[in-house]
Amino acid sequence: MYWIPGYISNSSWFIKAPTVSRGNATFYSPWIMEATAKFRGFDLSGYLDGVAMMSPADIGAEVWLKPPWGDWEGPYLVVDCARRGDMWPVVNFYGEVIELGFKTAERWGMAEHHSPWRAIRWKEYGVLVSKVPPHSVDRYEVIDYANWWLSLAKFVHVYEPRPLYRYPSTWRINGVWHTFDHYCNETEFMLKLDGPGYINLSRRK
Repeated sequence: MYWIPGYISNSSWFIKAPTVSRGNATFYSPWIMEATAKFRGFDLSGYLDGVAMMSPADIGAEVWLKPPWGDWEGPYLVVDCARRGDMWPVVNFYGEVIELGFKTAERWGMAEHHSPWRAIRWKEYGVLVSKVPPHSVDRYEVIDYANWWLSLAKFVHVYEPRPLYRYPSTWRINGVWHTFDHYCNETEFMLKLDGPGYINLSRRK
């Protein structure tokens, strides 16, 4: 059992991952990533697989992955994210930066698809995640995702409405639809997301 000290703010949930970050990877059960992509209106054709990142602000992004024992591969399409109530514990306690589709986990030797399927190892440590193609990665600093995000996240002590997603990049907040990148700039978007009160969170791992 883990003690979770609070509920993160909407704006903390919507902090986009750095251009290049490092953290741990786990994976979805068979067919769940594909079903999530279909439900959200995404086509995985032309992508190695679907993945989930921690923030909903990264849904729809293309990313490339590098396991600690291998080379860069991709692109992958981000089709899902951590739930707001789950983000703090999975980042803080498990150090997650990415969740893989089952076929990627199987290819990485993390799982076997027999009947029933079984996990060989639930976690891959030190996976690199890049939002730029591999030939451009060296231009960017590699950020430890967990420490970075935990230094920015805030807890709320009042109710905040739940943002609702609509394909491909629109969110309904307080009854109004917003496009993350085009309706308003990122700072304004964060201000719209936050409720009237929050608690600063400066804890690092």
